[in-house]
Amino acid sequence: MKKKIVILAILFILNILLIGCQHRLTTTTNVTTESTTTTTQETTTTEPTEEFKSIADVINSPLGDLYKVRATVVGTTPTGVLIYDETGFIYINLGSNPSVSVNDYIEVYGRTISYNDTVEFNEDTIISVLGINEPYTFLARELRNQDVDNYLNNFRVGDFLRITGNINVNGKLVSLSIPYSNVMLTLLSNDIDFSNYNNTEVTVDGFALFVNGSSTKYLNILVTEVIPREVTPEYLPLTILSINDLHGYVERSINSNGHYSGISRMSYLVNKIRNENPLDDVVLIANGDMFQGTAISNLTYGESVIKAMNMMGFDMMGIGNHEFDWGLETILKYFDNDESNGEANFPLINSNIYYKNSKQLVTVENGKVFDSYIISREGIN
Repeated sequence: MKKKIVILAILFILNILLIGCQHRLTTTTNVTTESTTTTTQETTTTEPTEEFKSIADVINSPLGDLYKVRATVVGTTPTGVLIYDETGFIYINLGSNPSVSVNDYIEVYGRTISYNDTVEFNEDTIISVLGINEPYTFLARELRNQDVDNYLNNFRVGDFLRITGNINVNGKLVSLSIPYSNVMLTLLSNDIDFSNYNNTEVTVDGFALFVNGSSTKYLNILVTEVIPREVTPEYLPLTILSINDLHGYVERSINSNGHYSGISRMSYLVNKIRNENPLDDVVLIANGDMFQGTAISNLTYGESVIKAMNMMGFDMMGIGNHEFDWGLETILKYFDNDESNGEANFPLINSNIYYKNSKQLVTVENGKVFDSYIISREGIN
């Protein structure tokens, strides 16, 4: 009897141990299965959802996914490639010199990123050359002067533009300054030696890539052609526009005769005259009494007017009697080359106002107050 009890007890204990082992085995299997499923799901999400997409589809698809595109190279920079496929343009930001050429027909496989609010392929993108396409022909849209500022409101990657300005080469940085514009161009190309055009006026054709910068906006252009300015003429007829007695009217208003006034209306007329002639032959001068008058100008001591005049591209300004209303020093600070207190982009001309005690002409040390000033147009002073 005792032996039976012992045997039953042993069997009972073994049964408990067996159940425990089965439970642990089941738990381990579940964990392994769950882990495998998770890994499989993560791997699946990295695959492109379609074999090939158009560039337009890629631009409008979620960022960070993998995409395949077939397109034609329309330009290269020292760090990337611009491609086109009839639906649009997209830039591949490789971060290094690309190994493809213009007109190569390529297959692209990579992830998209956002750079300065534009969609690009990232530096890990894989590029395979499939062949060579016939060159595309693009019609350039010409932007002159402040047209460039306005264009930034409707900027699109791949817009083919024609812009005139002065080239400055500073090491690897090549910029183009544009008359009467607050926008600077950054010029990029693998095929053009910009040093041949340093400090000269040229017209450039190229594709818009992206816009960066905060206080100064830089429009980055992939340049396809540089057109030197034509030979300087022996003489140049000038159009001189003179404005005075603005008295702070930066806002649009209607006078007693029902005519619109204000600097916005004035700016429209000035730009209309500038654009009537392909030559840079307009000089814009302010003859004084520009600041005192309206509430907005009085509250800012004329700084609001200075900002508007900068945008209009004034060439110089003279001093009127109302420039003394707040003390001449208030106005002179806009010509001291200190941007922290507001700064004019043009000089102040003073040839007949002297300090009473010293009999010296009123000026600003290291500033932009001169008794005379030379203006250049089309290479002629």
